[in-house]
Amino acid sequence: MTEIKFLDELEKSTCILCGSDLSEMEQPQNTVCDYCGKVGTVSHICENGHYICDTCLKVPVMDFIQRVCTEYSSNNPIELAIKIMNSPIVRMHGAEHHYLTPAVLLTVYSNLTNKFSNLEQTLQDLKVFIQNEAPQKCSFQAGTCGAAIGSKVFFMHYLNDVFSSEELEEYGEYVKNETIRQIDEYHLPRCCKRDTYTSLLVTANFLNEKLDLNIELSEPKCIFSLRNKTCGLSDCPYFNVGNFVG
Repeated sequence: MTEIKFLDELEKSTCILCGSDLSEMEQPQNTVCDYCGKVGTVSHICENGHYICDTCLKVPVMDFIQRVCTEYSSNNPIELAIKIMNSPIVRMHGAEHHYLTPAVLLTVYSNLTNKFSNLEQTLQDLKVFIQNEAPQKCSFQAGTCGAAIGSKVFFMHYLNDVFSSEELEEYGEYVKNETIRQIDEYHLPRCCKRDTYTSLLVTANFLNEKLDLNIELSEPKCIFSLRNKTCGLSDCPYFNVGNFVG
């Protein structure tokens, strides 16, 4: 736990976009926010010159996830997850991934089936449930992975019209445990991005098989390695060497 707290503090002192160390400038200066394009005053900057303004960083992250999901109209969970996680307000590691995973699954499933007439409200209800019921922290052990738990949450709350209560429990446990099993097999340090990819792939493949859906599954090519101080690099199945090529 001491190591995790140290790494959390270390990541707070690095650039949220590229992972480089932040350095204090001799004099504050005006610069353009790399996310929204507005001009702001900065006293610390990374070696690559990146800057994210306070307005962008203070957007409530779960509201942001809900908005992006509501605006998404396709059926590729990996694409949607990366679109969300690429925002600077989504931390490298954090409890927002506990909502992100079932929200992405719910969105894609809704887009394919037209089951939910008010997706925005359904995502809002899911957000409230996650905030009140889901763990706010994961341990370093895969057994409490919030992304894996999120896949079961999706099953238990949104598939009760297609599966019996017994099947929901069985299938929900399967996608959760299979996600944890795969995460455990990697033998790598924590990574909420990797665990989210794994949970989405396990669950989407299961849904495609059981419900004859056509969830599109692109191959995850992780773009977050430079931000992750404990990245497993080439040992991770989603590692993208392109991140390190000039």
